[in-house]
Amino acid sequence: MWAEVAELSLNALPVVAGVWLVGVFFDAAIGFHRIGLVVLVGVLLTLTAVAVIPALVRLRRGRAGPRESALVTEDRLGIADNRLVNALDLAGRDTTGTSAALRDEVITRGETIAGSVDPAGVIDRVALHRAVKPAGAAAIVWIVVCLLMPGVFHAVVPRLFAPFADYPPFTSIRFDVRNDPVPVFVGSPATIRVELTGPRLPDRAQIVFVDEDIRTTPLPMDRVSVPADGGSVRQAPQRRAARFLFRVDRVIESREFYIQTPRGRSGLYTLAVDTSPLINEVRVALDFPAYTGWPDSAGALSPLGISALTDTDITLHLASNVALGGGELRLMTNSSDDMTPRQVIPLIPDPIDPRMAQTTFKLEYPGRFELSLIGADGSPGVKTLKSDLRVVPDRVPKIDIVKPMRGVVAPEGWTVPVQFTAGDDIEVARVTLHQGLNENPTASTELTDTVGGGSGNTAIYADHRIDLETMGARSGDVVRYHAQVEDNRPGGSQTVKTPVHSIHVVTMSQYLELARMRYGAGDLLRESETYKDRLIKLDEQRDRLIDRIKSLRVQMGSDEALPGGQRDDVTALGKALDHYADQSDQLSREII
Repeated sequence: MWAEVAELSLNALPVVAGVWLVGVFFDAAIGFHRIGLVVLVGVLLTLTAVAVIPALVRLRRGRAGPRESALVTEDRLGIADNRLVNALDLAGRDTTGTSAALRDEVITRGETIAGSVDPAGVIDRVALHRAVKPAGAAAIVWIVVCLLMPGVFHAVVPRLFAPFADYPPFTSIRFDVRNDPVPVFVGSPATIRVELTGPRLPDRAQIVFVDEDIRTTPLPMDRVSVPADGGSVRQAPQRRAARFLFRVDRVIESREFYIQTPRGRSGLYTLAVDTSPLINEVRVALDFPAYTGWPDSAGALSPLGISALTDTDITLHLASNVALGGGELRLMTNSSDDMTPRQVIPLIPDPIDPRMAQTTFKLEYPGRFELSLIGADGSPGVKTLKSDLRVVPDRVPKIDIVKPMRGVVAPEGWTVPVQFTAGDDIEVARVTLHQGLNENPTASTELTDTVGGGSGNTAIYADHRIDLETMGARSGDVVRYHAQVEDNRPGGSQTVKTPVHSIHVVTMSQYLELARMRYGAGDLLRESETYKDRLIKLDEQRDRLIDRIKSLRVQMGSDEALPGGQRDDVTALGKALDHYADQSDQLSREII
Protein backbone atom coordinates (compact mmCIF):
# COMPACT_ATOMS: atom_id res chain seq x y z
CA MET A 1 0.00 0.00 0.00
CA TRP A 2 2.68 2.51 0.99
CA ALA A 3 4.72 1.68 -2.07
CA GLU A 4 1.76 2.46 -4.31
CA VAL A 5 1.02 5.68 -2.39
CA ALA A 6 4.68 6.73 -2.74
CA GLU A 7 4.63 5.93 -6.46
CA LEU A 8 1.48 7.97 -7.05
CA SER A 9 2.83 10.87 -4.96
CA LEU A 10 6.11 10.90 -6.84
CA ASN A 11 4.22 10.90 -10.13
CA ALA A 12 2.18 13.92 -8.90
CA LEU A 13 5.19 15.87 -7.66
CA PRO A 14 6.50 17.08 -11.07
CA VAL A 15 3.00 18.18 -11.99
CA VAL A 16 2.52 20.09 -8.74
CA ALA A 17 6.02 21.62 -8.94
CA GLY A 18 5.49 22.73 -12.51
CA VAL A 19 2.07 24.20 -11.76
CA TRP A 20 3.34 26.27 -8.83
CA LEU A 21 6.49 27.32 -10.66
CA VAL A 22 4.35 28.62 -13.51
CA GLY A 23 2.16 30.40 -10.94
CA VAL A 24 5.21 32.05 -9.34
CA PHE A 25 6.47 33.40 -12.65
CA PHE A 26 2.97 34.35 -13.71
CA ASP A 27 2.50 36.54 -10.62
CA ALA A 28 6.04 37.92 -10.89
CA ALA A 29 5.34 39.01 -14.47
CA ILE A 30 1.86 40.45 -13.93
CA GLY A 31 1.74 41.41 -10.26
CA PHE A 32 -1.88 40.49 -9.48
CA HIS A 33 -4.00 42.60 -7.22
CA ARG A 34 -5.73 40.95 -4.30
CA ILE A 35 -8.67 39.45 -6.26
CA GLY A 36 -6.50 38.27 -9.11
CA LEU A 37 -4.09 36.73 -6.65
CA VAL A 38 -6.93 34.86 -4.94
CA VAL A 39 -8.06 33.47 -8.32
CA LEU A 40 -4.52 32.39 -9.19
CA VAL A 41 -4.09 30.63 -5.86
CA GLY A 42 -7.45 28.91 -6.37
CA VAL A 43 -6.37 27.60 -9.79
CA LEU A 44 -3.05 26.35 -8.42
CA LEU A 45 -4.75 24.57 -5.54
CA THR A 46 -7.25 22.94 -7.90
CA LEU A 47 -4.52 21.61 -10.19
CA THR A 48 -2.58 20.42 -7.17
CA ALA A 49 -5.63 18.57 -5.87
CA VAL A 50 -6.20 16.87 -9.22
CA ALA A 51 -2.60 15.71 -9.28
CA VAL A 52 -2.60 14.23 -5.79
CA ILE A 53 -6.11 12.71 -5.84
CA PRO A 54 -4.90 9.23 -7.04
CA ALA A 55 -2.48 9.01 -4.13
CA LEU A 56 -5.14 10.14 -1.69
CA VAL A 57 -7.64 7.66 -3.06
CA ARG A 58 -5.14 4.82 -2.76
CA LEU A 59 -4.32 5.93 0.78
CA ARG A 60 -7.96 6.09 1.69
CA ARG A 61 -8.62 2.60 0.24
CA GLY A 62 -6.11 1.25 2.73
CA ARG A 63 -4.51 -2.16 2.77
CA ALA A 64 -5.51 -4.75 0.15
CA GLY A 65 -7.74 -7.73 1.04
CA PRO A 66 -6.44 -11.33 1.37
CA ARG A 67 -7.50 -12.45 -2.09
CA GLU A 68 -6.11 -9.29 -3.76
CA SER A 69 -2.87 -9.68 -1.87
CA ALA A 70 -2.65 -13.35 -2.97
CA LEU A 71 -3.26 -12.45 -6.63
CA VAL A 72 -0.62 -9.65 -6.54
CA THR A 73 1.86 -11.97 -4.83
CA GLU A 74 1.35 -14.76 -7.41
CA ASP A 75 1.66 -12.22 -10.21
CA ARG A 76 4.84 -10.62 -8.85
CA LEU A 77 6.47 -13.99 -7.95
CA GLY A 78 5.39 -15.81 -11.16
CA ILE A 79 3.29 -18.53 -9.49
CA ALA A 80 1.19 -19.89 -12.32
CA ASP A 81 -0.88 -22.64 -10.59
CA ASN A 82 -2.74 -20.30 -8.20
CA ARG A 83 -1.60 -22.22 -5.17
CA LEU A 84 -1.98 -19.19 -2.88
CA VAL A 85 -5.41 -18.29 -4.17
CA ASN A 86 -6.63 -21.94 -4.02
CA ALA A 87 -5.35 -22.39 -0.49
CA LEU A 88 -7.06 -19.13 0.51
CA ASP A 89 -10.32 -20.17 -1.09
CA LEU A 90 -10.37 -23.63 0.53
CA ALA A 91 -9.44 -22.23 3.95
CA GLY A 92 -12.11 -19.61 3.95
CA ARG A 93 -15.26 -21.33 2.70
CA ASP A 94 -17.49 -24.32 3.36
CA THR A 95 -15.68 -27.45 2.06
CA THR A 96 -18.64 -29.86 2.20
CA GLY A 97 -18.38 -32.25 -0.68
CA THR A 98 -14.62 -31.61 -0.99
CA SER A 99 -12.11 -34.26 -0.05
CA ALA A 100 -10.61 -33.42 3.31
CA ALA A 101 -7.27 -34.87 2.28
CA LEU A 102 -7.23 -32.71 -0.84
CA ARG A 103 -8.23 -29.64 1.13
CA ASP A 104 -5.49 -30.16 3.68
CA GLU A 105 -2.94 -30.77 0.94
CA VAL A 106 -3.81 -27.54 -0.89
CA ILE A 107 -3.75 -25.45 2.30
CA THR A 108 -0.44 -26.97 3.36
CA ARG A 109 1.14 -26.16 0.00
CA GLY A 110 -0.19 -22.58 0.15
CA GLU A 111 1.12 -22.03 3.66
CA THR A 112 4.48 -23.40 2.61
CA ILE A 113 4.72 -20.91 -0.27
CA ALA A 114 3.44 -18.04 1.91
CA GLY A 115 6.07 -18.74 4.52
CA SER A 116 8.81 -18.53 1.95
CA VAL A 117 7.63 -15.24 0.35
CA ASP A 118 9.79 -12.07 0.94
CA PRO A 119 7.30 -9.16 1.35
CA ALA A 120 9.79 -6.63 -0.06
CA GLY A 121 10.03 -8.70 -3.22
CA VAL A 122 6.35 -8.16 -3.92
CA ILE A 123 6.90 -4.35 -4.37
CA ASP A 124 7.14 -3.15 -7.99
CA ARG A 125 10.49 -1.40 -7.68
CA VAL A 126 10.76 -0.68 -11.37
CA ALA A 127 7.69 1.55 -11.32
CA LEU A 128 8.80 3.17 -8.07
CA HIS A 129 12.22 3.91 -9.51
CA ARG A 130 10.60 5.23 -12.65
CA ALA A 131 8.57 7.72 -10.58
CA VAL A 132 11.57 8.88 -8.57
CA LYS A 133 13.43 10.32 -11.57
CA PRO A 134 10.94 13.00 -12.66
CA ALA A 135 10.23 13.89 -9.04
CA GLY A 136 13.95 14.41 -8.37
CA ALA A 137 14.30 16.41 -11.56
CA ALA A 138 11.45 18.67 -10.48
CA ALA A 139 13.07 19.22 -7.08
CA ILE A 140 16.39 20.06 -8.70
CA VAL A 141 14.70 22.55 -11.04
CA TRP A 142 13.05 24.28 -8.06
CA ILE A 143 16.33 24.52 -6.16
CA VAL A 144 18.23 25.87 -9.18
CA VAL A 145 15.55 28.45 -9.98
CA CYS A 146 15.41 29.56 -6.33
CA LEU A 147 19.17 30.03 -6.30
CA LEU A 148 19.18 31.93 -9.56
CA MET A 149 16.20 34.16 -8.79
CA PRO A 150 15.87 34.44 -5.03
CA GLY A 151 14.20 37.86 -5.25
CA VAL A 152 11.32 36.43 -7.29
CA PHE A 153 10.57 33.67 -4.81
CA HIS A 154 11.11 35.97 -1.83
CA ALA A 155 8.48 38.35 -3.19
CA VAL A 156 5.94 35.93 -4.72
CA VAL A 157 5.85 32.92 -2.37
CA PRO A 158 4.54 34.95 0.63
CA ARG A 159 1.85 36.40 -1.66
CA LEU A 160 0.71 32.93 -2.75
CA PHE A 161 0.52 31.58 0.78
CA ALA A 162 -1.16 34.74 2.19
CA PRO A 163 -3.05 36.43 -0.65
CA PHE A 164 -4.96 38.69 1.77
CA ALA A 165 -1.83 40.00 3.50
CA ASP A 166 -1.24 42.61 0.78
CA TYR A 167 2.39 41.75 0.17
CA PRO A 168 3.89 43.86 -2.63
CA PRO A 169 4.31 42.26 -6.08
CA PHE A 170 7.75 41.40 -7.37
CA THR A 171 9.79 44.25 -8.78
CA SER A 172 13.40 44.54 -9.87
CA ILE A 173 13.65 47.82 -7.97
CA ARG A 174 15.29 47.69 -4.56
CA PHE A 175 14.00 50.03 -1.84
CA ASP A 176 16.23 51.42 0.90
CA VAL A 177 13.88 53.34 3.19
CA ARG A 178 14.86 55.19 6.35
CA ASN A 179 13.61 58.11 8.40
CA ASP A 180 15.52 61.04 9.82
CA PRO A 181 16.02 61.72 12.68
CA VAL A 182 16.08 58.52 14.68
CA PRO A 183 14.19 58.36 16.91
CA VAL A 184 11.28 60.59 15.93
CA PHE A 185 9.53 62.21 18.87
CA VAL A 186 5.89 63.23 19.06
CA GLY A 187 5.33 66.71 17.67
CA SER A 188 8.71 66.94 15.95
CA PRO A 189 9.31 67.03 12.17
CA ALA A 190 10.65 64.02 10.29
CA THR A 191 11.95 63.24 6.83
CA ILE A 192 11.35 59.90 5.08
CA ARG A 193 14.16 59.12 2.63
CA VAL A 194 14.18 56.38 0.02
CA GLU A 195 16.93 55.26 -2.32
CA LEU A 196 15.97 53.17 -5.36
CA THR A 197 18.50 50.93 -7.05
CA GLY A 198 18.19 48.56 -9.98
CA PRO A 199 17.67 48.68 -13.73
CA ARG A 200 15.42 51.28 -15.38
CA LEU A 201 14.87 53.43 -12.34
CA PRO A 202 11.61 55.41 -12.20
CA ASP A 203 11.71 59.21 -12.29
CA ARG A 204 9.02 59.69 -9.67
CA ALA A 205 7.83 58.11 -6.45
CA GLN A 206 4.87 58.46 -4.13
CA ILE A 207 4.30 57.63 -0.51
CA VAL A 208 1.09 55.94 0.62
CA PHE A 209 0.17 55.84 4.30
CA VAL A 210 -1.86 52.88 5.54
CA ASP A 211 -4.11 53.64 8.50
CA GLU A 212 -6.01 50.60 9.82
CA ASP A 213 -5.80 48.86 6.40
CA ILE A 214 -7.10 52.00 4.69
CA ARG A 215 -4.75 53.50 2.14
CA THR A 216 -4.53 57.26 1.97
CA THR A 217 -4.16 59.23 -1.22
CA PRO A 218 -0.65 58.81 -2.70
CA LEU A 219 1.50 61.85 -1.95
CA PRO A 220 4.34 62.87 -4.27
CA MET A 221 7.89 62.68 -2.99
CA ASP A 222 10.60 65.22 -3.79
CA ARG A 223 13.43 63.94 -5.90
CA VAL A 224 16.96 64.51 -4.64
CA SER A 225 19.74 64.99 -7.13
CA VAL A 226 22.48 62.36 -7.08
CA PRO A 227 26.11 63.20 -8.00
CA ALA A 228 27.17 61.99 -11.40
CA ASP A 229 29.65 59.54 -9.92
CA GLY A 230 27.11 58.29 -7.36
CA GLY A 231 29.44 59.22 -4.50
CA SER A 232 33.11 58.66 -3.90
CA VAL A 233 33.10 55.43 -5.96
CA ARG A 234 31.55 55.40 -9.40
CA GLN A 235 28.62 53.01 -9.50
CA ALA A 236 27.98 50.55 -12.26
CA PRO A 237 25.07 51.49 -14.58
CA GLN A 238 22.80 48.79 -13.16
CA ARG A 239 23.46 50.04 -9.62
CA ARG A 240 22.77 53.72 -10.15
CA ALA A 241 20.40 55.19 -7.59
CA ALA A 242 17.38 57.46 -7.54
CA ARG A 243 16.68 59.26 -4.29
CA PHE A 244 13.46 60.78 -3.02
CA LEU A 245 12.32 62.31 0.24
CA PHE A 246 9.08 63.29 1.94
CA ARG A 247 8.89 65.78 4.81
CA VAL A 248 6.40 65.48 7.65
CA ASP A 249 6.05 68.80 9.46
CA ARG A 250 4.72 67.36 12.70
CA VAL A 251 4.56 63.69 13.62
CA ILE A 252 1.71 62.78 15.98
CA GLU A 253 1.68 58.96 16.01
CA SER A 254 3.32 55.94 14.43
CA ARG A 255 2.14 55.23 10.89
CA GLU A 256 2.71 52.50 8.32
CA PHE A 257 3.49 53.40 4.75
CA TYR A 258 4.89 52.06 1.50
CA ILE A 259 6.63 53.61 -1.49
CA GLN A 260 4.84 53.41 -4.81
CA THR A 261 6.56 53.85 -8.19
CA PRO A 262 5.61 53.13 -11.82
CA ARG A 263 7.94 50.10 -11.61
CA GLY A 264 6.45 48.59 -8.45
CA ARG A 265 6.02 49.33 -4.78
CA SER A 266 7.83 48.50 -1.60
CA GLY A 267 6.71 46.52 1.39
CA LEU A 268 5.23 48.12 4.48
CA TYR A 269 7.46 50.30 6.61
CA THR A 270 6.68 51.95 9.93
CA LEU A 271 7.44 55.52 10.88
CA ALA A 272 7.92 54.70 14.55
CA VAL A 273 7.28 57.53 17.00
CA ASP A 274 8.91 57.73 20.41
CA THR A 275 6.30 58.86 22.96
CA SER A 276 8.88 59.93 25.53
CA PRO A 277 8.27 63.49 26.73
CA LEU A 278 10.55 66.31 25.62
CA ILE A 279 11.00 69.74 27.16
CA ASN A 280 10.06 72.10 24.35
CA GLU A 281 10.06 75.35 26.30
CA VAL A 282 10.84 76.60 29.79
CA ARG A 283 9.71 80.00 31.06
CA VAL A 284 10.79 81.47 34.37
CA ALA A 285 8.60 83.71 36.55
CA LEU A 286 10.31 85.61 39.39
CA ASP A 287 8.34 86.93 42.37
CA PHE A 288 10.83 89.14 44.19
CA PRO A 289 10.77 89.75 47.96
CA ALA A 290 8.18 92.31 49.03
CA TYR A 291 10.72 94.83 50.38
CA THR A 292 12.17 95.35 46.89
CA GLY A 293 8.92 96.71 45.49
CA TRP A 294 9.92 95.21 42.13
CA PRO A 295 7.19 93.95 39.80
CA ASP A 296 7.11 90.27 38.89
CA SER A 297 9.36 89.29 36.03
CA ALA A 298 8.87 86.54 33.44
CA GLY A 299 10.80 85.32 30.44
CA ALA A 300 12.47 82.37 28.77
CA LEU A 301 15.08 80.39 30.68
CA SER A 302 18.49 81.85 29.93
CA PRO A 303 21.37 79.54 28.91
CA LEU A 304 23.28 81.12 31.81
CA GLY A 305 20.70 79.91 34.32
CA ILE A 306 18.61 81.84 36.85
CA SER A 307 19.93 84.78 38.88
CA ALA A 308 17.81 86.40 41.59
CA LEU A 309 17.84 87.81 45.11
CA THR A 310 17.65 85.52 48.10
CA ASP A 311 14.08 84.50 49.02
CA THR A 312 12.81 85.11 45.51
CA ASP A 313 9.95 82.75 44.60
CA ILE A 314 10.79 81.08 41.27
CA THR A 315 8.13 79.37 39.16
CA LEU A 316 9.11 77.22 36.19
CA HIS A 317 6.49 76.85 33.44
CA LEU A 318 7.21 73.95 31.07
CA ALA A 319 5.77 72.94 27.73
CA SER A 320 6.21 69.36 26.53
CA ASN A 321 5.39 67.56 23.29
CA VAL A 322 3.08 64.99 24.94
CA ALA A 323 0.68 64.82 27.87
CA LEU A 324 2.57 64.64 31.15
CA GLY A 325 1.96 62.43 34.11
CA GLY A 326 4.36 64.27 36.38
CA GLY A 327 8.05 64.84 36.96
CA GLU A 328 10.35 66.27 39.57
CA LEU A 329 12.67 69.18 40.21
CA ARG A 330 15.86 68.42 42.12
CA LEU A 331 17.70 71.30 43.80
CA MET A 332 21.43 70.65 44.17
CA THR A 333 24.30 72.48 45.82
CA ASN A 334 27.50 73.41 44.04
CA SER A 335 29.43 70.74 45.92
CA SER A 336 30.83 68.17 43.51
CA ASP A 337 31.19 65.63 46.32
CA ASP A 338 27.53 65.57 47.28
CA MET A 339 25.24 64.48 44.44
CA THR A 340 22.23 64.05 46.72
CA PRO A 341 19.59 66.71 46.06
CA ARG A 342 18.84 69.00 48.97
CA GLN A 343 15.23 69.29 47.89
CA VAL A 344 12.96 67.36 45.51
CA ILE A 345 9.84 69.19 44.32
CA PRO A 346 7.12 67.44 42.27
CA LEU A 347 6.06 68.76 38.90
CA ILE A 348 2.32 69.44 38.60
CA PRO A 349 0.69 69.02 35.14
CA ASP A 350 -1.93 71.51 34.04
CA PRO A 351 -5.40 69.91 34.34
CA ILE A 352 -6.62 71.81 31.26
CA ASP A 353 -3.62 71.17 29.02
CA PRO A 354 -1.62 68.20 30.36
CA ARG A 355 1.25 69.07 28.04
CA MET A 356 1.95 72.03 30.34
CA ALA A 357 3.30 71.79 33.87
CA GLN A 358 4.80 74.03 36.53
CA THR A 359 6.64 73.97 39.83
CA THR A 360 7.61 76.66 42.35
CA PHE A 361 10.51 76.93 44.78
CA LYS A 362 12.22 79.63 46.86
CA LEU A 363 15.79 80.58 46.04
CA GLU A 364 17.76 80.18 49.24
CA TYR A 365 21.26 79.12 48.18
CA PRO A 366 23.38 79.02 45.03
CA GLY A 367 23.64 75.75 43.15
CA ARG A 368 21.84 74.12 40.25
CA PHE A 369 18.63 72.34 39.43
CA GLU A 370 17.76 69.24 37.42
CA LEU A 371 14.35 68.80 35.86
CA SER A 372 13.00 65.49 34.53
CA LEU A 373 9.60 64.58 33.05
CA ILE A 374 7.35 61.54 33.06
CA GLY A 375 4.78 61.05 30.31
CA ALA A 376 1.14 60.26 30.91
CA ASP A 377 1.84 56.71 29.70
CA GLY A 378 4.64 56.34 32.26
CA SER A 379 7.51 56.75 29.79
CA PRO A 380 10.44 58.73 31.24
CA GLY A 381 11.79 61.82 29.55
CA VAL A 382 14.69 61.38 27.17
CA LYS A 383 16.73 64.26 28.55
CA THR A 384 17.14 65.96 31.91
CA LEU A 385 17.22 69.75 31.93
CA LYS A 386 20.10 71.12 33.99
CA SER A 387 20.71 74.78 34.80
CA ASP A 388 22.53 76.96 37.32
CA LEU A 389 21.04 78.91 40.22
CA ARG A 390 22.83 82.11 41.21
CA VAL A 391 22.02 84.14 44.30
CA VAL A 392 22.43 87.87 43.69
CA PRO A 393 23.31 89.70 46.94
CA ASP A 394 21.55 92.84 48.11
CA ARG A 395 24.46 95.20 47.43
CA VAL A 396 25.45 97.89 49.91
CA PRO A 397 24.38 101.43 49.04
CA LYS A 398 26.73 104.14 47.80
CA ILE A 399 27.01 107.81 48.74
CA ASP A 400 29.33 110.58 47.67
CA ILE A 401 29.74 114.27 48.54
CA VAL A 402 29.98 115.95 45.17
CA LYS A 403 30.61 119.50 46.42
CA PRO A 404 32.69 120.90 48.07
CA MET A 405 36.06 119.13 48.27
CA ARG A 406 37.13 117.30 51.39
CA GLY A 407 38.97 120.31 52.79
CA VAL A 408 37.91 123.91 52.10
CA VAL A 409 38.43 127.34 53.62
CA ALA A 410 35.52 129.68 54.30
CA PRO A 411 35.30 133.11 55.99
CA GLU A 412 33.28 133.73 59.10
CA GLY A 413 29.56 134.01 58.67
CA TRP A 414 29.40 132.24 55.31
CA THR A 415 26.95 129.53 54.31
CA VAL A 416 28.69 126.57 52.59
CA PRO A 417 26.53 124.57 50.08
CA VAL A 418 26.98 120.80 50.24
CA GLN A 419 25.68 118.45 47.50
CA PHE A 420 25.26 114.66 47.86
CA THR A 421 24.47 111.73 45.51
CA ALA A 422 23.35 108.37 46.87
CA GLY A 423 22.27 105.12 45.25
CA ASP A 424 21.25 101.54 45.97
CA ASP A 425 20.34 98.50 43.87
CA ILE A 426 16.90 98.27 45.53
CA GLU A 427 15.97 101.42 47.46
CA VAL A 428 17.64 104.31 49.29
CA ALA A 429 15.83 104.44 52.62
CA ARG A 430 17.48 107.45 54.31
CA VAL A 431 20.32 109.95 53.89
CA THR A 432 21.65 111.88 56.90
CA LEU A 433 24.30 114.56 57.38
CA HIS A 434 26.47 114.52 60.51
CA GLN A 435 28.30 117.77 61.38
CA GLY A 436 30.18 119.09 64.41
CA LEU A 437 32.40 121.99 65.43
CA ASN A 438 35.97 121.22 66.43
CA GLU A 439 35.94 118.21 68.76
CA ASN A 440 32.34 118.56 69.80
CA PRO A 441 29.97 115.62 69.12
CA THR A 442 28.37 115.65 65.71
CA ALA A 443 24.69 116.37 65.20
CA SER A 444 22.73 114.43 62.59
CA THR A 445 20.23 115.90 60.18
CA GLU A 446 18.08 113.74 57.92
CA LEU A 447 18.04 115.14 54.41
CA THR A 448 14.46 115.19 53.24
CA ASP A 449 14.77 117.85 50.57
CA THR A 450 16.05 115.45 47.91
CA VAL A 451 15.59 114.88 44.20
CA GLY A 452 14.50 111.33 43.37
CA GLY A 453 13.67 110.37 46.92
CA GLY A 454 10.75 108.18 47.95
CA SER A 455 9.71 104.54 47.89
CA GLY A 456 11.43 102.40 45.29
CA ASN A 457 14.01 105.00 44.24
CA THR A 458 17.50 103.76 43.69
CA ALA A 459 19.27 107.09 43.17
CA ILE A 460 18.75 110.47 44.81
CA TYR A 461 20.36 113.91 44.85
CA ALA A 462 20.44 115.98 48.05
CA ASP A 463 21.39 119.60 48.66
CA HIS A 464 22.19 121.08 52.08
CA ARG A 465 23.78 124.27 53.43
CA ILE A 466 26.09 124.50 56.43
CA ASP A 467 25.53 127.89 58.11
CA LEU A 468 28.76 128.84 59.89
CA GLU A 469 27.04 131.74 61.64
CA THR A 470 24.38 129.50 63.15
CA MET A 471 26.97 126.98 64.30
CA GLY A 472 28.94 129.79 66.00
CA ALA A 473 32.07 129.05 64.01
CA ARG A 474 34.84 131.65 64.34
CA SER A 475 38.27 132.08 62.85
CA GLY A 476 40.41 129.11 63.72
CA ASP A 477 37.50 126.70 64.15
CA VAL A 478 37.08 123.56 62.04
CA VAL A 479 33.70 122.22 61.02
CA ARG A 480 33.78 118.45 60.36
CA TYR A 481 30.95 116.66 58.56
CA HIS A 482 30.13 113.46 56.71
CA ALA A 483 27.06 111.90 55.04
CA GLN A 484 25.47 108.49 55.67
CA VAL A 485 23.09 106.40 53.54
CA GLU A 486 20.92 103.40 54.54
CA ASP A 487 19.05 100.90 52.37
CA ASN A 488 15.79 99.07 53.15
CA ARG A 489 17.10 95.53 53.60
CA PRO A 490 14.89 93.69 56.08
CA GLY A 491 16.50 92.30 59.20
CA GLY A 492 18.99 95.15 59.40
CA SER A 493 19.69 97.87 56.87
CA GLN A 494 23.10 98.27 55.25
CA THR A 495 24.81 101.58 56.04
CA VAL A 496 27.63 103.38 54.25
CA LYS A 497 29.39 106.61 55.31
CA THR A 498 31.44 109.10 53.34
CA PRO A 499 34.92 110.17 54.43
CA VAL A 500 34.97 113.09 56.87
CA HIS A 501 35.06 116.50 55.17
CA SER A 502 36.21 119.71 56.86
CA ILE A 503 35.64 123.46 56.62
CA HIS A 504 38.41 125.69 58.09
CA VAL A 505 36.97 129.01 59.24
CA VAL A 506 39.11 132.18 58.72
CA THR A 507 38.53 135.93 58.76
CA MET A 508 37.55 137.71 55.59
CA SER A 509 40.97 139.41 55.29
CA GLN A 510 42.68 136.04 55.67
CA TYR A 511 40.37 134.58 53.04
CA LEU A 512 41.18 137.42 50.57
CA GLU A 513 44.90 137.12 51.19
CA LEU A 514 44.70 133.41 50.61
CA ALA A 515 42.78 134.04 47.42
CA ARG A 516 45.53 136.40 46.16
CA MET A 517 48.21 133.87 46.98
CA ARG A 518 46.35 131.23 44.98
CA TYR A 519 45.92 133.63 42.03
CA GLY A 520 48.77 132.36 39.87
CA ALA A 521 50.65 133.62 36.82
CA GLY A 522 48.50 131.57 34.52
CA ASP A 523 45.41 133.40 35.70
CA LEU A 524 47.17 136.76 35.14
CA LEU A 525 48.13 135.73 31.61
CA ARG A 526 44.59 134.65 30.76
CA GLU A 527 43.25 137.90 32.26
CA SER A 528 45.72 140.00 30.25
CA GLU A 529 44.68 138.24 27.06
CA THR A 530 41.07 139.10 27.84
CA TYR A 531 41.97 142.78 28.42
CA LYS A 532 43.97 142.82 25.19
CA ASP A 533 40.99 141.54 23.19
CA ARG A 534 38.76 144.21 24.73
CA LEU A 535 41.33 146.97 23.94
CA ILE A 536 41.47 145.83 20.32
CA LYS A 537 37.72 146.00 20.03
CA LEU A 538 37.67 149.47 21.60
CA ASP A 539 40.34 150.67 19.15
CA GLU A 540 38.30 149.36 16.22
CA GLN A 541 35.24 151.13 17.59
CA ARG A 542 37.25 154.37 17.98
CA ASP A 543 38.53 154.20 14.38
CA ARG A 544 35.02 153.79 13.04
CA LEU A 545 33.82 156.78 15.08
CA ILE A 546 36.74 158.95 13.83
CA ASP A 547 36.00 158.10 10.20
CA ARG A 548 32.38 158.98 10.69
CA ILE A 549 33.26 162.30 12.37
CA LYS A 550 35.57 163.24 9.48
CA SER A 551 32.82 162.57 6.96
CA LEU A 552 30.38 164.76 8.84
CA ARG A 553 32.96 167.59 9.12
CA VAL A 554 33.42 167.58 5.35
CA GLN A 555 29.70 167.97 4.79
CA MET A 556 29.40 170.73 7.42
CA GLY A 557 32.29 172.70 5.81
CA SER A 558 30.44 172.91 2.50
CA ASP A 559 27.78 175.16 4.14
CA GLU A 560 25.12 172.85 2.92
CA ALA A 561 22.18 172.06 5.15
CA LEU A 562 22.32 168.56 6.56
CA PRO A 563 19.42 166.28 5.70
CA GLY A 564 17.20 165.12 8.54
CA GLY A 565 18.70 161.61 8.46
CA GLN A 566 22.24 162.92 8.84
CA ARG A 567 21.21 165.11 11.74
CA ASP A 568 20.02 161.90 13.44
CA ASP A 569 23.41 160.38 12.69
CA VAL A 570 25.12 163.24 14.48
CA THR A 571 22.95 162.67 17.54
CA ALA A 572 23.69 158.91 17.49
CA LEU A 573 27.39 159.60 17.02
CA GLY A 574 27.39 161.71 20.14
CA LYS A 575 25.84 158.92 22.16
CA ALA A 576 28.37 156.43 20.74
CA LEU A 577 31.24 158.70 21.85
CA ASP A 578 29.82 158.86 25.34
CA HIS A 579 29.51 155.00 25.43
CA TYR A 580 33.08 154.61 24.19
CA ALA A 581 34.33 156.92 26.92
CA ASP A 582 32.47 154.89 29.58
CA GLN A 583 33.90 151.56 28.34
CA SER A 584 37.40 153.01 28.28
CA ASP A 585 37.10 154.25 31.84
CA GLN A 586 35.74 150.89 33.05
CA LEU A 587 38.53 148.95 31.36
CA SER A 588 41.10 151.29 32.89
CA ARG A 589 39.71 150.68 36.35
CA GLU A 590 39.66 146.90 35.85
CA ILE A 591 43.25 146.84 34.67
CA ILE A 592 44.38 148.95 37.63
